[in-house]
Amino acid sequence: MPKLSIIGCGPGNPSYLLPVAREKALEQDLLVGKKMFLDFFPEFKGIKRELSSSLQKEIGFLKQEIHKVKVGLLVSGSPLQFSLARLVLKEVGRKNCVIIPGISVVEVALARLGLDREKLFVSSFHGRRPLLKPEDLLSFEHWVFFLDRDLSWLKEQEFLFSLGKFFYLENLTLPEERVLALKSSENLPQVKGPALVVGSKWL
Repeated sequence: MPKLSIIGCGPGNPSYLLPVAREKALEQDLLVGKKMFLDFFPEFKGIKRELSSSLQKEIGFLKQEIHKVKVGLLVSGSPLQFSLARLVLKEVGRKNCVIIPGISVVEVALARLGLDREKLFVSSFHGRRPLLKPEDLLSFEHWVFFLDRDLSWLKEQEFLFSLGKFFYLENLTLPEERVLALKSSENLPQVKGPALVVGSKWL
């Protein structure tokens, strides 16, 4: 069966696109992805298809097209972490996919704060409210939370601020990037773009 190339495009700024990802993308006949990632490849000579909101429809399209042409699926960050790639791998089959890793927004966030990945807790709160407990986090030194558009859950998790210092990071690598210290669950910033909350015992 032909292979589907799942290509990690990094956190959003084209300068963070790895050379191997660009090379693999330009080898394809068809690129599928969000417009911002399709625009990373102005020199691409093949067909570009912008992802719709219907994931099942898009997966059906991918499964059909990989029998006809070389297809590249462009995903944000790294395909290995909280990515559309997870669903695609399940539906298309891991043996039918080639994964090109990218720079994850987690790496960028940790770099901004001067932290490493040792003893790191990572979780995503997209579409759900977290129910964290101190015992879930105490064995880790750093914590990264992928956010939805709502930060009000921090008011229910005030204990976090007793574990270390926390920062709000938004639109990383983009011109509108913000990195803000969070002192408490009061006066929380409004979420205006892709965002993380990062905490650490070291800060």
